[in-house]
Amino acid sequence: MLTNVIKPTHACNLACTYCYNEDDRTKRMSINTLESTIKNTCEYARAKNESGKVDFIWHGGEPMLVGLDFYKQAIKFQERYKKSLKFENVMQTNGTLIDSRWCDFFVEEKFHVSISIDGVKHVNDVTRINRKGEGSFDNVFEAIQLVKKYQIPLGVCLVLNKINVPHLDEIYDFLRDEQLNFNVIPMTNSGDAVASIGEIGLTPKEYAEGWIKLYDRWFYDERHGSILCSDFANKSAGVLGGRAMDCIGAKNCSMNTVSTDHNGYVYPCATMSPDPEWVYGNINDSSIKELMQSDNAQKALQRKTDEHCLECKWLNVCNGGCISRADKFFGTIDTRDYYCSGLYQIYEHIEGRLREVQDIDLECLPPKDFVDQRKAPTKRRIVSKNYERFSRDTTTTVLKFVDAASL
Repeated sequence: MLTNVIKPTHACNLACTYCYNEDDRTKRMSINTLESTIKNTCEYARAKNESGKVDFIWHGGEPMLVGLDFYKQAIKFQERYKKSLKFENVMQTNGTLIDSRWCDFFVEEKFHVSISIDGVKHVNDVTRINRKGEGSFDNVFEAIQLVKKYQIPLGVCLVLNKINVPHLDEIYDFLRDEQLNFNVIPMTNSGDAVASIGEIGLTPKEYAEGWIKLYDRWFYDERHGSILCSDFANKSAGVLGGRAMDCIGAKNCSMNTVSTDHNGYVYPCATMSPDPEWVYGNINDSSIKELMQSDNAQKALQRKTDEHCLECKWLNVCNGGCISRADKFFGTIDTRDYYCSGLYQIYEHIEGRLREVQDIDLECLPPKDFVDQRKAPTKRRIVSKNYERFSRDTTTTVLKFVDAASL
């Protein structure tokens, strides 16, 4: 599978205090660049697998600002160039522009929708504001209800920060009562977030504590299964399977993911756009196959393993964490994710919770004193009927989340 996170504009009608976006916010993608992006993505995906699948994730900025006609044209290009490929579209949006016209389109073209919201109104409206300083909750919640009415596959994305962490019980109750599948992500150190991360950003320990609090609510919920958190499911599956199940932990995340900005420049992922240090080249001038041979692409694919990680029992699950966060916080990808110590806490906590499930063969988990990855069990036997709820491939569910902190 190939994923292209496409940013048709970096413009946005909100002014969230933790926005990581650093680019020019006035331009939008031309139709010619749109066609080049879809054509090249399909050609590269077919070269990898003739009957493969492409995920087009529409991101920003606020991607709906470019208008409905832009996406109608995108569908035409997808149909023109897909040939034997399957494809799926995901709109990652702040939700404020959603109306019945958009919903009709989403239904007709089988779009999935992910909406950014930071919990209940009194919490969300502190950080997710418009340029007048007004909260966005009422508009966003109305959009959520409309999307649900149309039965469009829906999830929401929650950015953990010092404002909402004290209210996680209330937020979980809200998500469960509204039957909202969700994802959780931390802040990153770029864009407007640079000015606010010291005040509202979480330390690795605080991030882990917030994540774990939500995880336990989900894990022990008597109505478990009624909502899904993609990060909880992915990381639980990773711990059980002994390998990364999300892009944060993938050793070569950029092998199957690229991001294209409104000018046609290609990057390893959405959060590394528009950093000139990481641009592969332009999709109007070169094929993705050629761009993947660029120096920056090869650098992203050949990330060095931090020495600390070599002695970590979670290496195969984490692989040093997110390359973008390593770069944004430390200026290099060849080191650990800023949230490394928090991720370790998270994996340890998941292991503990899964050990409570008595019908799981504990040989599938690393021993508690495990250090040497070379001695890791090669056969991970799962005998629990509960394994499916953790190991399901969430890339094929309604949750197609990416880091949505820019929305």
